[in-house]
Amino acid sequence: MKINKLGPQQILNKTYLKDKPTIPQYEAFITRLKRFIQQIDVAQENQNEEHLKNLLTAFLTEQACKADFYLNTNAHKGCIETDLAINNGPSVTDPTAVILETKKPGSREMSTPENPNRKALHEAILYLLYETYSSQTANKGYVQ
Repeated sequence: MKINKLGPQQILNKTYLKDKPTIPQYEAFITRLKRFIQQIDVAQENQNEEHLKNLLTAFLTEQACKADFYLNTNAHKGCIETDLAINNGPSVTDPTAVILETKKPGSREMSTPENPNRKALHEAILYLLYETYSSQTANKGYVQ
């Protein structure tokens, strides 16, 4: 298996790359990001993956996802459930745009560029396949 590492410029629509935040927006983002990292650092020692996933959901909701995008887990016919999915709209019926697989920082289950053959990558691919075939859409999927 060959792993192709893609950067934001290769994945994102060029329109998003042209949208520059204002200085106050940037500073607010940095403040929220620092708070999120501090929460992860404090919680990672004695909290489980579910707690850390809730911190990530809160961070993403604070950004811009409140009214524009639906964030939650996504069950596939009762079989499996993604850790976190972001839909392409504010409703649960909108198509899934992003699938996130979360693990505790430093977990041996998390994929790395040097060692991608780990449980997190396997689960992300499985969720992507379930999403692609259950929604009958031709989504171009990237596993990150």
